[in-house]
Amino acid sequence: MLTKLLKKYFPGSSITKFWENPRKRALVLLPLWIIFIAVLFIYFVIPYNKKNKKYNDYAQNLANETIPDDTNNSSDNLANMWDNLIKMDYEYKYVVYKNEDIIEYEGIKAENDVSGTKTDATGISEYYIQDDMVYNVINEQAIAYDTLTNIAYDKYLNPTFVYESIKEIKPEKMDSGYIYENGEDYVIISAGDYINSIEINILDTKYILNFMRID
Repeated sequence: MLTKLLKKYFPGSSITKFWENPRKRALVLLPLWIIFIAVLFIYFVIPYNKKNKKYNDYAQNLANETIPDDTNNSSDNLANMWDNLIKMDYEYKYVVYKNEDIIEYEGIKAENDVSGTKTDATGISEYYIQDDMVYNVINEQAIAYDTLTNIAYDKYLNPTFVYESIKEIKPEKMDSGYIYENGEDYVIISAGDYINSIEINILDTKYILNFMRID
């Protein structure tokens, strides 16, 4: 194509005569092809090889990486959350459904002391637990007991007792927490940064325990 154009517009010129000679023409085209191929190599082949090598290195590192045991990590994390719940200070609200009765407990746990109110069909009563002694407040007088049973403060309202009761059961991970199952009985915990809710179903009684951490 270029030869025809040269003959048409520059007949008899030295450039046209030079281009008509195949050998001389090859002397010009060969370096141009070499430059063209070099440019393609620089812009396409080298980046591709680098990208491919980077991918291969990544794949190799991923294959050689030791994947942690998710179950163990989850178990450790869950045990830590239980430990934090038992030790931390929090406000609480518990609701107990037993037969047709509904009992509510509301209060605070701070520095290992527990205080709150109990509301049931008979009315509202006050209580507090200090140094492993239970006190029921009646007419502004504190009556001491050595057991929670005397004021019907159920043992399942104690997170320590709940944990000790289920720690040998392997929990199943759920979207928002864990479930411990033992036959028809179960315990479900919900957790974010800490355990904020426990649902317990034991025989004919259901417990909903809610915690709000005090920072």
